[in-house]
Amino acid sequence: MFMLGFLRFSVIYFCFAIAFSMIVRDGETLQVFGAIRQLGLVVRTNLIGVTGLLSIVGVSYYLSGRNKAVMINAALAIAATGFFKSGFTTFKSSMPFAQDFYADHFLAKVDYFLHFGTDPWQIAHNLAPFINPHLAGLFYVKVWLVLALGFPLLLAVTESDHARRLRFLVLYCVTWIGLGNVAALMGMSAGPIYYDNLYNEARFDGLRAALDSSGVSTSLTGWLHAYLWQNYATAQNVLGSGISAFPSVHVAMATVLGLYLAERFPRLTLISVIYVGSILFLSVYLGWHYAVDGYVSIAVIMATSAWLARRSARTEGLDVVSGLTHSTMVR
Repeated sequence: MFMLGFLRFSVIYFCFAIAFSMIVRDGETLQVFGAIRQLGLVVRTNLIGVTGLLSIVGVSYYLSGRNKAVMINAALAIAATGFFKSGFTTFKSSMPFAQDFYADHFLAKVDYFLHFGTDPWQIAHNLAPFINPHLAGLFYVKVWLVLALGFPLLLAVTESDHARRLRFLVLYCVTWIGLGNVAALMGMSAGPIYYDNLYNEARFDGLRAALDSSGVSTSLTGWLHAYLWQNYATAQNVLGSGISAFPSVHVAMATVLGLYLAERFPRLTLISVIYVGSILFLSVYLGWHYAVDGYVSIAVIMATSAWLARRSARTEGLDVVSGLTHSTMVR
């Protein structure tokens, strides 16, 4: 069962995240209980919130002649995602204890420079009259979350190409661990919405006013802004907690999903591009990210995907050559 390897990796990551959290939080054993509580919530979210993908499991089970391997892989994917996401949140919520926020000033300046002397949020909010803040928040948070949590399950029940399945699982791990933990810890930043709170400045007063006037502050997004800040201020380790802007996991995961959709169904490439572009736009519009956070995420995922594809092609080529050589020697 190929998902068994992913489950093992996720459990190891989960344990490592708990150890990291306890170390940087000076041995707080409560982090173990917080992580375990998250594990149950993530599994429940997968079982309830990913109903569409679970339907695919049922259809696959029927079409495959009640193939038990499909069902087992689906169950392993759900369990693995629970450990994986719980480990990610535990690690992320503890990062400020290991490294202070320091990179926001630099990232804000880079954004300002790249966009010719204008903050990207100002450009984005020119479209505020045409955007429903409630739908924008639902799309950015809930639709994205279902797709992100359900991606391993999608691979488990619909993907028959072993090389592609492995490649996209690697990209999945690169997104959450490589970008969301390692790179985020190296470039600790909170994002525009929390900039003024952290640094006691008024650099993004205009953004807050724009979020108020556009209705974002009274939507799901506004509630999440307050929820994450409260958890940060009280040092809580709860599901979905943790503040970090650079690089953007939202945009990176959207890019992974877009690449997968475009590769499997080339006719849907335009939809993939629109989806990635929408998440990138909303990450700035809703105040979560500097635009450069998303640019870097897209670049890293695209480059990693290309490298993995080339490596996979070389491996397959060597396998073919080896097979032909062996066949010739036998004859």
